[in-house]
Amino acid sequence: MIPLRLAHITKRFGAVTAVDDVSLTVEPGELFFLLGPSGCGKTTLLRVIAGFYEPDGGRIFFGDADVTAVPPHRRRCGMVFQNYALWPHMTVLENLSFGLAVRGMGRAERRSRAAAMLDVVQMGAYARRKPTQLSGGQQQRVALARALVIEPDFLLLDEPLSNLDARLRREMRAEIRRIQRATGVTSIYVTHDQDEALAMADRLAVVRDGRIEAAGRPRDLYLDPPTLWAAGFLGATNLVDGRIRGRDAGAAVVDTSFGPLRAARAPADLGPGADVTISVRPEAVRLLAAEGPAPAANVYAATVEARTFQGETEQARVRLGGVEVTVSDRPTDLPPVGPGGAARVHVPAEAVRVYARQAAGAAASV
Repeated sequence: MIPLRLAHITKRFGAVTAVDDVSLTVEPGELFFLLGPSGCGKTTLLRVIAGFYEPDGGRIFFGDADVTAVPPHRRRCGMVFQNYALWPHMTVLENLSFGLAVRGMGRAERRSRAAAMLDVVQMGAYARRKPTQLSGGQQQRVALARALVIEPDFLLLDEPLSNLDARLRREMRAEIRRIQRATGVTSIYVTHDQDEALAMADRLAVVRDGRIEAAGRPRDLYLDPPTLWAAGFLGATNLVDGRIRGRDAGAAVVDTSFGPLRAARAPADLGPGADVTISVRPEAVRLLAAEGPAPAANVYAATVEARTFQGETEQARVRLGGVEVTVSDRPTDLPPVGPGGAARVHVPAEAVRVYARQAAGAAASV
């Protein structure tokens, strides 16, 4: 296993800069995600790594080797495309054997290696079938096996689960993670699905307008996003405007339309009078009954606007002051207050993140 390093990669298509001065390192054996909205440049970056696009600036290193000018077929990358790209006239076993034949491997050895890889992805029983005789999930496994059978240095996956239904997507997340762990191959996975990235990645980079907006471990990025844009993109969050009043015992006090709010973690450079936006996740907010025990700070009178049952969780939309926020909790932990009912909301100070109002976020390297 070897690391992958990108140094100041830029890729343009005419007047459009699709990838803008991106630097990152993917460690050996890591499952690394490129996460971002459609058109942000993540697939272009993956294709630059694969060698399908030549960068207009920067260098690509596989281990210590500079492969910037190396053609795709000599880069030892296995690619899983969004549409799987299986040969329809070949059997499953032949699809896997084809790449080995191109590399000059003998017939007996390539069939043996292909069969062994089909066992890894639990598709050995389907070796003689054609791709059209397989379900979407089975085709996805075959595409994954075909990419891995050549024993690549890097596995590149371009939104491989986008054509599957929700239940199968969840199942295949675990399967891809299992197979990647079993083979140990360093993997770069492109997706626009935040849940997919948070559930599977060792580390991830959030891509915005061709640049790296934020990078790190999924848990760290979700709980403590470095920029306001990343906070809004990485899962649901409540965003409320306010102004810094001052500091009290290490916490920032933010004036909002529903009253002063204490934030335990606010950047030191945001002083009194600074216009800010606070972010707090719906699952961090607590909905309380209108009467009864409550924490001493950050508790506000509220009116329940609506409730939505979602099985394991239930969402309540509540209004406090001139602001509407969302609360998410287990149905059994929410007070029995219906639409129009009075309640209270507790916003834990340690769950509040504070950002400069106009902050767009600086690019980062990882």
